[in-house]
Amino acid sequence: MIDHCIEIMRQATLCRADISLFTLQWSQDSLNPRADFSQAHVCVDFDLINEWASKRRVDASKPGILTHPIYGKIPIDFSTLLSLDLAKNNP
Repeated sequence: MIDHCIEIMRQATLCRADISLFTLQWSQDSLNPRADFSQAHVCVDFDLINEWASKRRVDASKPGILTHPIYGKIPIDFSTLLSLDLAKNNP
């Protein structure tokens, strides 16, 4: 399950990467420059995205919505699906 979460974060980083420039500022108290994080960024309007997605969502937990390529239409019971996957992988 953690692989899925990491993959989602990877995709989000690659697809929505912030390409805003960070300039460097020299200061008298350091031999190295420091990043200036005060640049403006354009953020995504998450409310707008959620509104758009809500209008187009499909409730996959409703029976008959999904068709398993091997078992056909089955009611969604993730514990059953997990046990089927475990049985398939551990005969």
